[in-house]
Amino acid sequence: MSGNKHLVFVYGTLKNGNGLHGVLRQCKCVAPEAYTIDSDFKMVYSNGERGFPFVFKVDKGTGRHIKGEVYEVDDTILAELDAIEGVPYMYRREVVPVSLRARKNADCYMYVSPVERNGKECGPENTPYYEY
Repeated sequence: MSGNKHLVFVYGTLKNGNGLHGVLRQCKCVAPEAYTIDSDFKMVYSNGERGFPFVFKVDKGTGRHIKGEVYEVDDTILAELDAIEGVPYMYRREVVPVSLRARKNADCYMYVSPVERNGKECGPENTPYYEY
């Protein structure tokens, strides 16, 4: 990787083992298990239970944390991720505080839907976080 380095928090199809992870294969995984510090998010499936997840912000106290992974990427990969995520129409790239689970926190880029979406909530149920 060359150029500027960025931390990106991924929670859906970009995670290891999922369909779009290939773009991150050569990138350093900084945290294989990470959580958003704020719990003001909701995650729903884009198409029943088979679609990709949409994450959007909700009022404080009505959402949950998001569980995901953090990768270090360069400018080229970041631009590729923006294209995959349909920035700025499908998602916006926002800076969010993330717990890296090693008693460290970091500000990371995260792809967030600019509008609330309808759909079935992603699981697991009765936990303080969403996971895809």
